[in-house]
Amino acid sequence: MPLGIDVGGTKIAYGEVENGTIIWKEQISTPASQGEIIQTLKTIILSYKGNRIGIGIPGQVKDGEVLFTPNIPLSGIKLAKLLHQETGKDIFVENDANAFLIAEAQWGVAQGYKNIIGITLGTGIGGAIMINGKIWQGVHGAGAEFGHMAVMEDGPICGCGSRGCVEAIASPRSIEKWAEIEKQYGMPTIMDNISMVEIMELKDNDTLAKIAYDRFIRYIGMAVANLANILDPEAIVFGGSGVLSWDIWQQDAHAVYERRVLPSLKGQIPWLKARFSNNAGIIGAAALAI
Repeated sequence: MPLGIDVGGTKIAYGEVENGTIIWKEQISTPASQGEIIQTLKTIILSYKGNRIGIGIPGQVKDGEVLFTPNIPLSGIKLAKLLHQETGKDIFVENDANAFLIAEAQWGVAQGYKNIIGITLGTGIGGAIMINGKIWQGVHGAGAEFGHMAVMEDGPICGCGSRGCVEAIASPRSIEKWAEIEKQYGMPTIMDNISMVEIMELKDNDTLAKIAYDRFIRYIGMAVANLANILDPEAIVFGGSGVLSWDIWQQDAHAVYERRVLPSLKGQIPWLKARFSNNAGIIGAAALAI
């Protein structure tokens, strides 16, 4: 059975996985320095009796090398090669959204599909593309950075430095920030501490919540339609914390999508809610090592 390690900006979660089920798991805080992170990963790997380890990490990854990752000091590190040399074990490193889609294709809702898109809605917006059963990384390791698709000219500044990226407009965190600013400018609302949960709950009874919700579904639907028009996949899988409220927003966002997608694609590409949610990082990482 493989070990899956999910490396995030605040925590490292890891566990043993069998057929998509976590046998056991542990979690520790992510160390601050590069050396400490590498030593922590080495310790975790050496404590595991098995030989195959998958590591999922946010950012651009290609052939086991971390080209760029935000908030984690591992950019420019050939992580798979380094950890293999240090431990003698088989190490597989991949972008966490890619790992998520591999897990859904291996054990989840996308079993049987070979040409699929994965979209993660969380702090930001991530993506993955599978073509003929294999992940498309892109020539420079930046394949499927869906969050940086421009959908608004002169829109808000994104963390990537550009403007109008869908992540800067419609990610849950961006929606919350936008709503907070609108509240400060006097838009009517009964919301105290603005969150996506509260926006979803009050969208039918609160002016600001309604406008924020409409902003979310409009740009998510538009962005997904763009992807479908370009890639024409068999299915689209949605994951991340955003799918916890799937039953509230999916139908409305899909209606926007259907208005934007090519006529030949209307009703042809199913939207699927990911099977794995809270432990998707560990399970996705483990799927790399199958």
